[in-house]
Amino acid sequence: MLEKELGAIKREFDETEARLASGGLSSGDIEKLSRRHSACRQILETAAVLEKAEKEAEGTRQMVSSTDKEMAELAASELPALEGKAASLAKKLNLLIIPPDPSDPKNIFLEIRAGVGGDESALFAADLLRMYTRFAQSIGLKAELRDLSATGLKGIKYAVLYVSGQDAYSWFKYEGGVHRVQRVPQTEASGRVHTSTVTVAIMTEIDEVEIKINPKDLKMDTYRSGGSRRAERQQSGDRRTHHSHPHRSYYAMPAGAFAGPEQDEGHGAAGRQTRADEFGEPG
Repeated sequence: MLEKELGAIKREFDETEARLASGGLSSGDIEKLSRRHSACRQILETAAVLEKAEKEAEGTRQMVSSTDKEMAELAASELPALEGKAASLAKKLNLLIIPPDPSDPKNIFLEIRAGVGGDESALFAADLLRMYTRFAQSIGLKAELRDLSATGLKGIKYAVLYVSGQDAYSWFKYEGGVHRVQRVPQTEASGRVHTSTVTVAIMTEIDEVEIKINPKDLKMDTYRSGGSRRAERQQSGDRRTHHSHPHRSYYAMPAGAFAGPEQDEGHGAAGRQTRADEFGEPG
């Protein structure tokens, strides 16, 4: 069955390569085809390495029964490593052949919130933030701290990490949920073990889309700076909140969502995070 799947992947690889070489493609099509071309190539290269490893293991296995005692002992000592390598490659190939999650290539927003445990929970949240940041960097991804609410004991109440790069979501999609730690905290003088929790949410970055919002469904709140009378007369910012219409069941912008001055046009870092918060599906 594996040979049948590999044959289909080889045909897809050749077809994708031919389409990329033909030209006349949009930038979106080029990006999509290039990703699939790369994925197919990785599968085929892994299959070729696996085939070579299996042949080496089979040849060594036959040498174990050799009449040459010294040769047989040498082969017996090398066989476990060769069999382990082949088994590891076979496992990797089986995982690569599984159809990818469409969201795997997307960048993510990783949100960390301290939960039960007070100061110890905040310290645990800070540990997770450092861990995720260093892990992302170690595998070639870019990690940017977008928001942070710190405590006085080097802990954090809340943090948002923007992780971008190849298959960012695939690396972090199973990290969402409640994380628990049981340990003697730095804040504990008597040496008792405490249990603390931290909540992690993984949200994919949403592609920019054009949406239409009826101005009648927006509530405008205007803010003015304090100080001199002249400053009081000057508008310093506004917030627009969307309210659900009683006769409409669907809105591109959820009821209750709002946009401030930095999010108004939906551009840049704030816009990307706003879209992820409002429309993204947590991992």
